[in-house]
Amino acid sequence: MDSAFKQSYVNGLGPLTDLPLKVKKRIVSMEGKDVELVVEKQLYQVDMNGTNNRLSILVGQVIAKTFLKDEEKRALIDGDCLKVNILKPSLEMVSDMNLK
Repeated sequence: MDSAFKQSYVNGLGPLTDLPLKVKKRIVSMEGKDVELVVEKQLYQVDMNGTNNRLSILVGQVIAKTFLKDEEKRALIDGDCLKVNILKPSLEMVSDMNLK
């Protein structure tokens, strides 16, 4: 977990409502736009299990409820998946992940 994320819990502030500046800068450097914090999640063993091949995110963990565009929502409802990029706490990008 990123130190800014850890610090928010250590100080009793609870979850962050915004991304740390270095994360925003990294996303912008990847030509990202409309940058916002979508989910903050501690990883558990089930999330890292290679046989599951997924990252479990409960609806209650999603901070930005309106981050998908209408066409993206329709694609998911129709059973399609969206290719997404995920940033690790090290700010290394993991690509070719699917959002279902």
